[in-house]
Amino acid sequence: MMEGTKRVERELSRFREQYDEYSIETVEREVAAENFKLAMKDAGKVVDVRVWVERGGEVLLIRDRNAPADWTEPGGTPESDEDYEDTARRETSEETGVVCEITDLRGVVRHIIRNEDEPESAVQMIQAFFRAESPSGTIEVQNEEVCEGRWWSTVPDAFHSDFGVPDTFSG
Repeated sequence: MMEGTKRVERELSRFREQYDEYSIETVEREVAAENFKLAMKDAGKVVDVRVWVERGGEVLLIRDRNAPADWTEPGGTPESDEDYEDTARRETSEETGVVCEITDLRGVVRHIIRNEDEPESAVQMIQAFFRAESPSGTIEVQNEEVCEGRWWSTVPDAFHSDFGVPDTFSG
């Protein structure tokens, strides 16, 4: 049984309709039963949007309260029928106070997460990774979800992203 397959296919179809070219990667992994339960809980979200925001050779990264040891891109889930780029802008602004303009879709990662105790049980989700620019603005983090936000000239060792650093980033 693979939870989320139809919804993931529907969302991937929306991406194909909106964007001419983008890469899609599939990542499969097995997780412990307790982590699989968390993945099942998140499966209702289906799409997670992340935003690589640059300004003057620096990138905006956050430390999320759910994973405070890691730095990652701002982002979150679309509200009902919200456009992906609108989600990217809204989440960046809500989490960091920074206004950005989307420049392109970097790519999509399709996650297939299996229960290591029952490998036939799986859940699917997708993450969309956008690139954006921000001309100005001060970081003001949303304390409910974000521990810290910061502009980085080089990517920190504690950076975690399922899509990595863009080749064009000079930091």
